[in-house]
Amino acid sequence: MKNPEVYPFPTQYVPFTADADYSAGDLKKIGNWYGRVVDNVKSGAPGMLAIRGIFEIPKATASDAWAAGAVLEYVAPGEGETDFKVQVYTSGTKIGKAFTPTTNGETTAHVMLMPELY
Repeated sequence: MKNPEVYPFPTQYVPFTADADYSAGDLKKIGNWYGRVVDNVKSGAPGMLAIRGIFEIPKATASDAWAAGAVLEYVAPGEGETDFKVQVYTSGTKIGKAFTPTTNGETTAHVMLMPELY
């Protein structure tokens, strides 16, 4: 039996063509995917986006607190910022769940990105 896998890389990554220069670790929304850029990539060059896994992602508001398992949504980068952020889901695009709880004052959260939510 032939291997049924269609792509030669694990499905937690998706390929993209960069529309700008990106650094490894940047948190980006590329097309309909949300994730972390795997390696430095120049504008116009091919790159890979890690769309599944547990990542440290900035919180939209440091005073927010949530429990592990809370559904989180995408918050676009603000003026002059490069990375997207997360907050507790209200009505935006669900992108994952809190892997660990956060407390008031923490600026980042451990998030399990889950593309099946969006």
